[in-house]
Amino acid sequence: MSTNPLHQVSPLPIVDLDHITRPDNGVNISAPSMCQRHFERDNACQDHYERLRDNDNLHDKYIQCPHGLCSRYTTITNTNSVFTGFLLSGPWGGKRGNDLRKSHPSLVITDSEFSRYETAFKNWHSRILNFERNLADNYAFALHEIRKLNRTVKQTAERICLSKNGSAPDQADPDLVSIWKTSELMTSQFNVIELLANSELVQLEAVNKCEIYRLFDKCVKIYRSVNPDRRIQLHSDPNFYPIISACDKTISIIPTVLIENSLKYSLPGSTIDIYVRDTYPFCEINVSNLTKLNNSLDESIFKRGVRASPDGEGSGNGLFLAKQVVEQHNGSMRLVISEKNSQHMKCTITVRFQIRFYKD
Repeated sequence: MSTNPLHQVSPLPIVDLDHITRPDNGVNISAPSMCQRHFERDNACQDHYERLRDNDNLHDKYIQCPHGLCSRYTTITNTNSVFTGFLLSGPWGGKRGNDLRKSHPSLVITDSEFSRYETAFKNWHSRILNFERNLADNYAFALHEIRKLNRTVKQTAERICLSKNGSAPDQADPDLVSIWKTSELMTSQFNVIELLANSELVQLEAVNKCEIYRLFDKCVKIYRSVNPDRRIQLHSDPNFYPIISACDKTISIIPTVLIENSLKYSLPGSTIDIYVRDTYPFCEINVSNLTKLNNSLDESIFKRGVRASPDGEGSGNGLFLAKQVVEQHNGSMRLVISEKNSQHMKCTITVRFQIRFYKD
């Protein structure tokens, strides 16, 4: 089944072309049982949907699937989908179409009905987006006030730690250090919330300089201080200190989300390994953790609202936002699964950035 929550309100059976599975049921028409049967039997259905996804010339046409049903591509924001599993009235589809209309009259719709269904689906999506925008606008001022309060907590805790141990404030009273570092983590979470509220931030140009190793090192130290029982190890190629072009408003979201995600899903007592590697002309960051076996885990976790595991908490937006920020910086992000056995597997998220220059 699709991981796209919007598909739950689709009027017709629908397939997410970015994560192809058998069709989801529509509200008005359920996916025919033949769809599930044929999808699991061979690759004909998969090939059909891939052809619709990859061929722009087919996007405005009714296309007959290998088993006689009708499919038509549709676009909504951030996703490509295809309505399928229905039959078009009239002479469409030849003899096979006529035979199916006789045996499955509940699947038959007219061209005008299809247009109404598609319009309703897109309008529903627009209403959801508008609701999200209005909600974000209403809470923008509250978020600003909370940021100011958190900044006061952070500055006060840091000042007290410096007064207790001026040479090594991180080694001051553990409770005070925990307050200080937790407030820094809250700052990172506010950055994520702000990006959720204002997606235009990822349109900003990446023109500042960023020492990517130093950024990850800072985040690792913060998480170590508030998660003393979790082993987070940062590794780097010798004397490798690359500078990348970055947007100061968003770049810190990447290490925050990747470390937070690994902490959430890694096995208790296991190590989270972060490698910063020189793959000239790129800088490659690998964040790896050992997790429970999950054969359904794939790159759909980078889509909005998708969680890495149904057992975990969270909105499913962290990795979606991180990937957007990576792409803002002309980078790439991918998921690699390795070292699988009957119970566990190693999960690695790899991020690549173009190196701007090296720090001396």
